[in-house]
Amino acid sequence: MYSSNQVIWIMNSSGSGKEKVYDSIVWDGEPCFNHNWSLIYFASEHVEPFSPEYINIHRINSDGTRRVQLTSDANQRAPDVSPLTAVLLFTFQKSPEIMMSG
Repeated sequence: MYSSNQVIWIMNSSGSGKEKVYDSIVWDGEPCFNHNWSLIYFASEHVEPFSPEYINIHRINSDGTRRVQLTSDANQRAPDVSPLTAVLLFTFQKSPEIMMSG
């Protein structure tokens, strides 16, 4: 699976069978499958083009249907699913400040 020009694609490991799964007019990227390949998670910039302040995590079925926005804060990217626990992980940066506790 990969993304190019706002399109999410899947293909066989040999590079054959390339299939467009999802296409939109905004940037959609950094896709990953869930643990059983039934869902695709990806980052999407749906509110203000070219602004990391509005990149959030979305989910679609592996056939490209039923898009759902999962996060709504800011600059949430690089989704990945833990193969051991099936937990969705992603990076998050609300501001450039470093927060420390303790």
